[in-house]
Amino acid sequence: MDKHEEGDTKLHILNIARSEFAARGYYATSMDSIAKTTGLSKGAIYWHFKSKRDLFKAVLENEAANVKKIVFPRKEDLQDKDLKQFFLERGERLIDFHLSSRENTLLWLHISVEAQRGNTEVADIAIDILDSTINELIAKITEFAPDISRSREELDLKELILLLEAVFNGLLLDLQFKRNPALVKKFWRFLVNKLLTEGEKK
Repeated sequence: MDKHEEGDTKLHILNIARSEFAARGYYATSMDSIAKTTGLSKGAIYWHFKSKRDLFKAVLENEAANVKKIVFPRKEDLQDKDLKQFFLERGERLIDFHLSSRENTLLWLHISVEAQRGNTEVADIAIDILDSTINELIAKITEFAPDISRSREELDLKELILLLEAVFNGLLLDLQFKRNPALVKKFWRFLVNKLLTEGEKK
C-alpha cells in the first residue's frame, strides 16, 4: 500500500467512525461495527489506530480542524480590532456549518451526555482538544491584535471565549430542536452585541 492509498484508507476509516460515533455514541460503537461498515478487517483498522479511544480522539481532532478553518482569524480580520464583528461573523458561519453537518452536533451531544453520566473518559479527550483549540485561537487573536486581550476588566479573553462557547452550545441544541437558523442567528447577534458592548463600556 503506497502513501496515497494509506491516506485514503485512514480517511475512509475516520469518516465511517465519525458516523458510527455520532449515531451510537462512544460506548455503543464497537471496532467490529466500524470494521464491518468500512469493509476492512479489524487488523486494518488497528494498523491505523491502536485503540477505539485513539480512533475517537482522531475523529474529534478532525472535527476541531474543520472548526479552526471557520473560526481562526487572518490578520486582516482583526486589523480594525473589532472583536465584536469577528465573533458575530464566525458564530454565524459555525451555525451554518452545524446545519450542514448534523453528525458534528451529535458527536458533541453524546460527549455532553456521557459527562453528565459521570463517564469522564470521552469528556477528558474532548476537553483537551477544546482547550488546545481555544489556546490556539487566543494566540492568533493576540498576535494580530494584542490590545484586544487587555481591553476588558471583568473577563479576560479566554473567559470571554469560554462564555461565548457555552452560549453557542446552548443555541445549537435549540437549533437542532427547532430548526430555525434565522432565529438562532438573531439570538447570537443579540447576545454577542450585548456582551461585548457592555465590556466596551467598562
